[in-house]
Amino acid sequence: MPVRCGFSLDSYHKNGSQGAELYLEPSFSLQTSSGDTLSGRAGRIPSSSEKLTVQTTRPDAKTAGPMTLRASARVSVIICTYGRSTALEDLLRCLEVQTFRNFEVLIIDGNGEISPARETVGKFLSRPNATLEVTLLGSPKGLTRQRNVGLVAATGSLICFLDDDVTFDEDFLAKVADLFGRPEMKNVGGITPYDSLNYAAPITWRWRLRNLLGTIPSLDPGQVDHLGRAVPLSFLKPWQGQKEIGWLGGFCMIYRREATEGLRFDELLPTYAGEDRDFSMRVGKNWRLLICGDLSIEHHYSAHGRDIDLERLRQSSYGVGRRFAQSARSFVDYLTVARTFLGDLAIDAIAIARRPNRDNLMTLIVRARAFFTGLRFNRNETQPPPAPYLRPSPPGHSDSISQTR
Repeated sequence: MPVRCGFSLDSYHKNGSQGAELYLEPSFSLQTSSGDTLSGRAGRIPSSSEKLTVQTTRPDAKTAGPMTLRASARVSVIICTYGRSTALEDLLRCLEVQTFRNFEVLIIDGNGEISPARETVGKFLSRPNATLEVTLLGSPKGLTRQRNVGLVAATGSLICFLDDDVTFDEDFLAKVADLFGRPEMKNVGGITPYDSLNYAAPITWRWRLRNLLGTIPSLDPGQVDHLGRAVPLSFLKPWQGQKEIGWLGGFCMIYRREATEGLRFDELLPTYAGEDRDFSMRVGKNWRLLICGDLSIEHHYSAHGRDIDLERLRQSSYGVGRRFAQSARSFVDYLTVARTFLGDLAIDAIAIARRPNRDNLMTLIVRARAFFTGLRFNRNETQPPPAPYLRPSPPGHSDSISQTR
């Protein structure tokens, strides 16, 4: 099995939006739990400035299946992972059987020195009949940091960000390339698929009350205003075709490369603070964004590697406050900010009255504190947001803290 590896001359963080020189050519070795040895440098996982590439031979036309699309579209599949090795392997199996073959797979590993992702990739690619090409890049933990590492390294004309716990059919990438190749899609900068596992979700009393109090712009799925107040895509019922929306869901965002030129994910936003919404809204200023009803995916929401509920709420509320601080300009905007905060506060108070318990009380406290922390955002800020809420929720937590993303 041919193997290539290398280390960067400069890290992503040093080069920033200018990109990074991605590799030299030293050799090293990697021992997997199954006893297989891959070339590399022993004893370390690559840092954010280092790169391990394990490459197997691509199948020829007879084994790869028909090329149903234009060969000019190359897809860079970027997978940011942290601790979910089983889910990652399921995703790799989906990618290996794709009928569309003009793609690269970049796995951005935030695990550190002990890396389930590295182990999984090594075992998967050491199989006798492996046909997938994978590049494993180390990165500090943090979804926005990991996404930026992948964005710098990607070479494709289409950039496909995937969570590591999604699966899809063998024609998924073929449909993606076909959609972007249509003449009527030339001004489309990004698309997201329909999540057949989780969409067509019921509109809960909380969301109906938010709409009544004016804390969201409407109940139209995918709508978002300039302050970042968004309506979940999950309210959409199954349909065929495309719908224009204002933001893309982070578990699968697919962008035209030109639409992302000069953009990077905001690394001061923690994982659940709406980094997907922030980035896609910036793309949406100059390009159309669509959700495609006939492009299907399954998002399994693997619990492993995710933060506890109150920590996700803290990050989400911080992101809301921070977006308001960045986007509010007029007196009307500031009235909207006040109405949104007071409306959510009233809804939390109703939840406490309906079901008095610690979780509902902590929901109100954590949301308010994190919101004001984000609202005090300084545009010249260079340090990460405050330390996270670390106390785990007790068993039987309330559904009042489920609105995080």
